[in-house]
Amino acid sequence: MGLAGRVALVTGDGRRIGRGVAEERARRGTLVAVNDVRDDIVGVASGLRHRGLHVLGVVGSVSWKPDVEAMVERVETDLGPLWLLVNNAGVIPTGPTVHMREEDWDLARAVDAKGVFLCSQAAIRRMMPRHAGRIVSISSTADGADACGVSIFDEMPGDDPIEPTAVMAVSQMAGAGTP
Repeated sequence: MGLAGRVALVTGDGRRIGRGVAEERARRGTLVAVNDVRDDIVGVASGLRHRGLHVLGVVGSVSWKPDVEAMVERVETDLGPLWLLVNNAGVIPTGPTVHMREEDWDLARAVDAKGVFLCSQAAIRRMMPRHAGRIVSISSTADGADACGVSIFDEMPGDDPIEPTAVMAVSQMAGAGTP
């Protein structure tokens, strides 16, 4: 089953993984919305549109419910019913844990865990009545990241905030008969 003509929302970073996913999906005929907290996501979408791809840029924070609700509403208003959510937004605090600021840790947890929850919740509320849709959540184990100056994840093996949220969402959608 292809995704041509279906609507996808890709959260986070229109420069690396998020942009790659959005660009590839759009090349295959998916109507794609890309999201980031930074305003430059609109320019990323514009650049992809200039290449003939159907891409909408939506600014908003995945960790703030009003932004998430507005983002999903705009996607459905401008592109059509949401069929695919790609939870890609993520923050990796860098540097030794001993020097990390509490607000950096809080931001990472807000984006990495709460963002997946809020975006999945908003998507599920729209997908379940239609009995159609998919959610893909991208995460990183950051194993061996000490060399890159990222140490917090090595100190907390198995502490992936995305996995329990993703499992919960899949279980609930499957129980509702969502194919």
